[in-house]
Formats: sequence, C-alpha cells, structure tokens
Amino acid sequence: MVCRTDPCTLCDLALLAYCDYGALSAKEQSMLLGNVLETLSPGGLMILDVFSEMRYRSACNGSKWEAEADGGLWHPVAYLCLEEQILYPPNVILNRYIVLSAENVKRYNVWTTCFDAESLRKETDRAGFEVLHLADDLCRAPFTGQDETIAVVLRKTSSKQDFPAL
Repeated sequence: MVCRTDPCTLCDLALLAYCDYGALSAKEQSMLLGNVLETLSPGGLMILDVFSEMRYRSACNGSKWEAEADGGLWHPVAYLCLEEQILYPPNVILNRYIVLSAENVKRYNVWTTCFDAESLRKETDRAGFEVLHLADDLCRAPFTGQDETIAVVLRKTSSKQDFPAL
C-alpha cells in the first residue's frame, strides 16, 4: 500500500485496492487512515475502493460448496471448500470458508464492511482527508452509486496530531 525506503521520507500517494479497507475492523480502519495520513506529504493523495451498499443488498445468507480436483485458490492440490455467507445488518458480510484437503482442514473468516458514499466521506473527513473524486470503480467509471464498489480519491488536509484517536 504505502512504500517507503526511508522512514523520514513522505509519500505523495497511497493506494489500497480490492476493497481491503472494508475487511478491517473499525479500529483498524482508523489506525490505517492515521498511519497513511502520517506518511503522506502535505496535500498527498490516497486512492482506495470499498464494497458499496449495493454489494450488501445483493448478498444473501446461505451456503455452498465447491470441489477442485487439481487445486485452486485455497489449496495447491485437490480440496473441498464449504462456504457460508452471513449478513449482519446494516452493512457487514461474513464469508466463512472451511477448506478440506488430504493434508489438513483450514478455516477462514472474511469480514466485509460495505459503505455508501456519505458514510465513507464522513469517516475519511474525520480522519483528516478531503474527498476529491468518487467513482464506481478504480477504472474511474462515473459515480452512480449503483455499482457494487465505490472508489475514492482522497487528499490529506491535516496532520495526524490534529485529530484525537478514536
């Protein structure tokens, strides 16, 4: 996300892609924004995407399974993956995965917080950023609010020490 070789050097840009921000807890999101704010030069930019409220609306409670004879995403050799999706109103999705292979059983919980434009704006404003641009995705599709993602370009407006920790 943020790359520095010298800890005293500030960056002009931070990028966080594939909706990873929403996989963090509220405390971790606050810490991340504070760390990025501290790392960016004055007026520096942060670009990120999140899953939108449309993603939450299109999700449903349920379960499914898949078998991969030659291996795949979850394991390099044959496996069976059991998936359960649970919705937590108003905007959180939990995907639980149990991956069974000949060698072992692994469990993964993937949490996703979904946002609307206003909640994302409030959260980033509070952290010391100004929203410069909203789009439906990182490819800059015009913002309609009807896509499953929201991409945002933020500009640093304050330093971390100006804001109390949440």
